Amino acid sequence: MYRFYAKDDFGGDSRGNGEEKTYWTLTLHVDKAENLDFDVNFYIGRDQNYKTNGSKLPIIKLWKSDGKSNKVGDEITVTDAEDTKSGYNCMKATVKGGWYVYEGFGWNTETEAYDIPLGGMQIKLPADSNVDGAAAGGTEIYLSLLSIYTTSKMADGKSYFGEKDFTVRVSCPIMQCDAVMGAPYTERGYTYYPTLFYAGGNACLFNVYYNPTDTETYIFSQQINQTLGATSNVATKSGKIETAVQLTVTVPETADFGLYFQFNNFYTAQQKTLVDWKDNGDNTKTAVYAVSKKNGNYTWRLTDPSGQYVTKAYWLAEQHGEGYGLQL
Repeated sequence: MYRFYAKDDFGGDSRGNGEEKTYWTLTLHVDKAENLDFDVNFYIGRDQNYKTNGSKLPIIKLWKSDGKSNKVGDEITVTDAEDTKSGYNCMKATVKGGWYVYEGFGWNTETEAYDIPLGGMQIKLPADSNVDGAAAGGTEIYLSLLSIYTTSKMADGKSYFGEKDFTVRVSCPIMQCDAVMGAPYTERGYTYYPTLFYAGGNACLFNVYYNPTDTETYIFSQQINQTLGATSNVATKSGKIETAVQLTVTVPETADFGLYFQFNNFYTAQQKTLVDWKDNGDNTKTAVYAVSKKNGNYTWRLTDPSGQYVTKAYWLAEQHGEGYGLQL
């Protein structure tokens, strides 16, 4: 409830400054979003086959979600919208406020059907808006194809990573989900993993993880706090997959040592040893870890339960060699 008082140009007001008290009362009645109906417009950008499939734009399918990316109930009807925007397929649905899951599908010229999986994600409707006022959010949902690939070459130095050599994970903490990846495709010698992503700018920050199949030779890498603005064209993002290098750590035998990797601003995970701790016979012990080459997202922490040594912690410097040591 809000109360408004009047004020004149001579400094008098209606709170009782020599005049009769006069005010207006505004009472707001607020309902929960899940009890309200929202008309949501989806603006779906082009896919990777737009130039070769007769300029047909993708469609989406929509379901209610349990908040954990699991579909609940029957598919929700999504129809063509009256609104049109150049370069987008405009579709609409009427939904209650809450969590939903959508998936995109591209036109297949061979089957003459929308059966090429483009991926999708969980989204909360109405959606949050970008703080800079960009075109996205609320009930105006822009979906752009985000295609992710790596420019790294295999250890032979000749071939690029293919579909069998790596996978991609896209994590969106704000939408509390991992995006569903679509069918991989090859272009210009690179393998792309697409996902039809909510182009909400910083209202939908996301992290990308590149996971190699051969985890003995290579190690995963990541890009955190990424954003995607509304675009009708395919948006691409590339990253590196580095070779794994060995880190040999020597610490006092009574100390506890932990090596951690920072997955994003809010989550770090302790790394397992490649070779477990071994007593050196000189009041020290040594272990070996596998870490990513040229990656500055590792930290370490050294504590001593006996209290003999001072607790230490720091970032692990990027390494460019084939193996290196850390002695504390």
